[in-house]
Amino acid sequence: MRLAARSTFALACVLAAGAAHAQVGEVCEDSIPVGEGSFPFDNSGLTTQMQVDCAPSNKDIWYIYTPTTSGYATIDTCGSSFDTVLAVVLDCFVDTQCNDDACGLQSVIAGVPVFEGISIGIRVAAYGSTGAGGSGVLNINVTPPAQWDEQINGQADAGQELNTAQVPTGSGPFTSISGGFDWEGDCDIYQINVCDVGAFSATTALNTDPFFDTRLFLFDSSGAGVTFNDDVPTGTPGDDTLLSHISGAFVPATGNYYLAVTQYDDMALDGMGSAMWAETPFNTERAPDGPGSAGPLASWRGGGLDIGAYRIDMTGACFPGGGGPTCDPDVNQDGNVDQDDVSYLINVVGGGDNPTGIDPDFNQDGNVDQDDVAALINTVGGGGCP
Repeated sequence: MRLAARSTFALACVLAAGAAHAQVGEVCEDSIPVGEGSFPFDNSGLTTQMQVDCAPSNKDIWYIYTPTTSGYATIDTCGSSFDTVLAVVLDCFVDTQCNDDACGLQSVIAGVPVFEGISIGIRVAAYGSTGAGGSGVLNINVTPPAQWDEQINGQADAGQELNTAQVPTGSGPFTSISGGFDWEGDCDIYQINVCDVGAFSATTALNTDPFFDTRLFLFDSSGAGVTFNDDVPTGTPGDDTLLSHISGAFVPATGNYYLAVTQYDDMALDGMGSAMWAETPFNTERAPDGPGSAGPLASWRGGGLDIGAYRIDMTGACFPGGGGPTCDPDVNQDGNVDQDDVSYLINVVGGGDNPTGIDPDFNQDGNVDQDDVAALINTVGGGGCP
């Protein structure tokens, strides 16, 4: 998630001393202060202070936006009378996000992370080096963060491997995750607890871009693939979008899993670089069916183009380690919780047979190692589940 927008917008731009300003907003140093809402303007009589990366533009008007709440801002010029170019600008100097056309010839920048009281700069201009401008409107709306936000709660980019996945903290039902794709091919992994298999679902939510194209993957604690969907399955609400939806159809049991969200057409690869799922069909939820279906997850093939914010809404999920079913320390399934269970797990972790088929990742950290034995010893001794 790009965090340049956190920086306090510098009101004092490097301009020629003594420059005369025809109206507020004509230059960066006289940016118009705004909050959330809609703000009419007319830039037809203005000049041009700077250019931005996404398109040539003319007659820019400047705003300084100070959020009244934290979340994700959608900034747009939809409803303006002319072809616009919109940018978020840092320190009157460089555009960090830019858009030309999104709603017709008008512009949209969605998923801008904003923080209460921390200002960002906005530049609106007419398209083209000779664009005439005219009457327009700047719209700013903020969507509150989800129950768990990659940046607000996680404080960092969610990893692309099981051992770098974000592990959300909390207890009880886990209903939503928000985050962002930082670069083309970026993907994010979160640990979740599927506490009700029959009710479980995860669905990406529509942002302001109707062509936002996502994928959802679910892996077990060893990295083996469980289920995948590219475009919402036919017959499921949202099947006319490029969003994604997975259910509990292929989830074998309650427990901790890893939920990955990616852009189209990122793909999970096994250790040989083979795709764990086939590319098609798109509108179907599927268990692993690619040449690397046996897994486990080793890397990703990048290729996505949709940089921006995402949201995942969930049902039947709980926070990992909180709100889900308790662990079962009777790993040898003999009806007793004792030293024999510890000996059994030591043997499995060391590569021995596992006739009961238990998950040896007892502490659910994504690794099968001595830490699982230590967690089981603690539980057998009367401690809580990890």
